[in-house]
Amino acid sequence: LLRQIGGARSGACQSDFFAAWDVVIRALPTDKVNEIHEDGTSLLSCMLKLAGEFEGLLPLERLVSNFIQRPDLNHAVLKSTPNLGGYGFPGYCIAGTAPVMWLCLRGKKRHRVSSSSTSGNRNLLGKVPLTVLESCFVPSPLVSGSDNILQYILEPVSIRHATDKRAEEALLCQVVAQRYGLVDHIHRNDEGVCALSYAEQFVHNTGPSLHSGAWVRVRDIITERMLDGCHDLGKRADDESFLFLTHVVQELRGALESADSYDENLSEQSHLRHVVASFAAAEAERANSIRMQWLARGWRFEHRSLAQQITEVLQHYRSVRAQWDAGNMRRGREASRGVQVFHFTSSSLFNGGQIMSQGGEALDEERQAAGWMQAADAVTEHIVHSEPAAMPHANDAGYRAARRQLIVDEEWAQSRQRQINDPGCDELRATEGGLEQDGIRLHILEFSRTPKAFHDALDNDDDLS
Repeated sequence: LLRQIGGARSGACQSDFFAAWDVVIRALPTDKVNEIHEDGTSLLSCMLKLAGEFEGLLPLERLVSNFIQRPDLNHAVLKSTPNLGGYGFPGYCIAGTAPVMWLCLRGKKRHRVSSSSTSGNRNLLGKVPLTVLESCFVPSPLVSGSDNILQYILEPVSIRHATDKRAEEALLCQVVAQRYGLVDHIHRNDEGVCALSYAEQFVHNTGPSLHSGAWVRVRDIITERMLDGCHDLGKRADDESFLFLTHVVQELRGALESADSYDENLSEQSHLRHVVASFAAAEAERANSIRMQWLARGWRFEHRSLAQQITEVLQHYRSVRAQWDAGNMRRGREASRGVQVFHFTSSSLFNGGQIMSQGGEALDEERQAAGWMQAADAVTEHIVHSEPAAMPHANDAGYRAARRQLIVDEEWAQSRQRQINDPGCDELRATEGGLEQDGIRLHILEFSRTPKAFHDALDNDDDLS
């Protein structure tokens, strides 16, 4: 019907049509507005798909924008993930199930450094209030080429593709980058490149003034969020976070190497280099703290220099993480044969700390604690040093026994002294670990003069008779 109206080239007819449609949609009951079908589709997804086919049709865009801002529209609809099949979402890189707002994205072809294809209605991204956009955007799945949404929008970075990107997409990237956790920001696609590499190279190619500096803000938010994660990891002192810190450093160094060898020029990597240096410094500082703890326990290192000892600590924890990863791979193979197992995902440390089962169910806290207790035990069980650990002195046990005996004797003497001074006191303080259990007590008492009640106490106590 819209195509027939458009073919008639009648502006009045279009206005009448959308005016009538607006009346119908406003009159819909709340349950119909918030209805989500089994495949995840809803009235909103249908409207966004239609708006993508008629981008620039202002009455339609206004209608969809008003619908998104309805006070009775449930956030579950905004966060829904419809399954639209292989050609439901814009372009060719998004297929299957994805967040509903991805219907407003730019379409892309499957290969890298390619121009845009059929796109969604990106004008709607600018018309939706920022608070609504923040609440409706869910953590994104990976698209073709293992891109997350930041990598999907930012690539390609060549200046000849600058017109492919819109200011509305930069706004969406700012929202996503602010909400992403560290594990999302260090994510590397099939080419091994992270989103920060694309962001700073795009700003370098197009200049800081494009879209009033919106893409500069995208680059800076990603950098700030990664440095915030570095600061948080640097303050922690548990083995779990340190294991993840070594993983982050390894991933970031790999991302820097991949950017240097990328087919498209990614020469501007100053922000990423700063992030890598910050994480490496945090890793070295925490490794030095662990080194000091090991030395305090009496452990020895093969080398004497500080740098070499820190390297030994890092090598040990990397071997522990490698063993953990190998265990996850083994459990994954068992799961593929139908055995229900639990595995540790990279996002569990920095996006909520959840360990998920193969079927997607959350692992209970007891199993989570047990799994990490096993990892923590590995930190101390598999350490091999060239020198033996410090041992207690051979006379320490004898000294403690003699000291204990002196304390017992002193308590016994004080209780006897109280009995002598107060003959009416029949309660004696029990001397834990004393010699009453042996049935024989031998003491030598010396007095400069005999106390008044000494003889009475002597007559009444078998041990002193």
